[in-house]
Amino acid sequence: MTLKKFLLRSGISLSLIASLSQTSYSTGAGELLNQVGSTVSALSSQVIAPLSTADIASLSSTVVANFNASQFNALTSSQLGAFTTSQIEALTSTQVGALGTGSKGLTSAHAAAFPTATASISRIPTAGITGLSSAFLVNFPTAGLTALTPGQIAVLTTSQIAALTTGQFSTLTTTQIPGLASSQISAFTTAQMAAITSDQLTAFRDIQFLGFSSAQLNAVPTSIMSALATNQIGDIPLAVLSNLSTNNVASLGTKLSSHSSYQQRNALTSAQVSALGTAMSALTTNISHLTASNIAGLSAAALAAIGTNVSHLTTNQVQALSSAQLTALAASVTALHSNLAVISSSVLTALTGSNIGTAVTYLTTSQIAALSSAQVNSLGTTFLSLISTQAAGLSSSQLVGLTSAAITGLSTSTNSALLRAIPTAAIPGIPFVTTNLTSDILGTDQFFDTASGFTAAQAKALTTTQFKAMQEVATGAAADLAAIFEAWAALAT
Repeated sequence: MTLKKFLLRSGISLSLIASLSQTSYSTGAGELLNQVGSTVSALSSQVIAPLSTADIASLSSTVVANFNASQFNALTSSQLGAFTTSQIEALTSTQVGALGTGSKGLTSAHAAAFPTATASISRIPTAGITGLSSAFLVNFPTAGLTALTPGQIAVLTTSQIAALTTGQFSTLTTTQIPGLASSQISAFTTAQMAAITSDQLTAFRDIQFLGFSSAQLNAVPTSIMSALATNQIGDIPLAVLSNLSTNNVASLGTKLSSHSSYQQRNALTSAQVSALGTAMSALTTNISHLTASNIAGLSAAALAAIGTNVSHLTTNQVQALSSAQLTALAASVTALHSNLAVISSSVLTALTGSNIGTAVTYLTTSQIAALSSAQVNSLGTTFLSLISTQAAGLSSSQLVGLTSAAITGLSTSTNSALLRAIPTAAIPGIPFVTTNLTSDILGTDQFFDTASGFTAAQAKALTTTQFKAMQEVATGAAADLAAIFEAWAALAT
């Protein structure tokens, strides 16, 4: 193309052509445009296409600053790549707002010189944003990055997002973050997540948490993770939540315990539940949402923190409790109520009578039979709460542990039904020496039939009143009374 044709195609008037110096006809297009100067904006956008990279580099800042929007938008990536940093610095907000697909040509060197004023940055169209290279972005000043509008942030590609340095990532504003799509969030690197601030983390909308992976959230420092709002926690996917580190789970504490969904609580692993520790106390009635294996994995301290809320445990959960866990519950064991009946006898033996307390009425006959004399002894007067069917499981060796108070209570007519329900063979185990048991309380058959089962010490310790009661019972007994009393009297001598 001849220079004259270039000039005519560029829209330069014939009068302007005539005014140009003769030497202009032997110069390049760039030099020619430099002579045109500020009036370049009046030329057709077709003036851009023929410009070589060398022409571009030779343009003065005055010419560059006067490119109109159409001319600037027509620049190709190779032409933009040929811009010097001085030319980049001269760009106006109007030109930045006209940046097109040619933005791909902007280099890392251009990034530092690129105008960062909000008035300029906020005008970059989608094509200009998506065309920016990773090399440009990682060198883009913080001021320029934070000047991007939420709408501009929303069109960044996943590769552009992933290219941001940790320093840049940590400067994303709380107004930019809510505009990020799930696909962009999934592009976050673990290094970026490790640099996130608490303000940034809490700026994510609840639904955006659907885009996070467990690896990303696990990269968040626990001090930052603890800032999560309860509504954000509620939107963490189950697969992600179940793979959170125990440290991060622990950092969520009571927020996770009290505000997670049923499905989320059910998805927690035993290690995660254990990591919540005393924060488990916030579960209250929701403790029933945990799996039996999770309950089994609770530390003694965590279970103790749950306290009387163990009343909300299901049968399967209670069956998973260990003796150490039951011991940790202490007096709260009574809150298990009827669920005590499903605890194995071997686990129950770890409890003291004071732990069992009034809940003893919920124990089965086989559980009662498994109690040690020490446990029976520690029941104190609570022993009197037993019902007749439970008493049927008692043995002589257990009853030697009855306290004086329990025996005194057992000796009253109020508890005569309980006393008469105790197996005959077990009666000799009761320390009669501290009581004044008589046949009208003990029951005629029990009183007489157990006489031959008394130990020498018990027989010798009977009072005159007790012996007289024995005689009164014997008077109306069967024909072999003499032989039995003879044997019993021998013990008393």
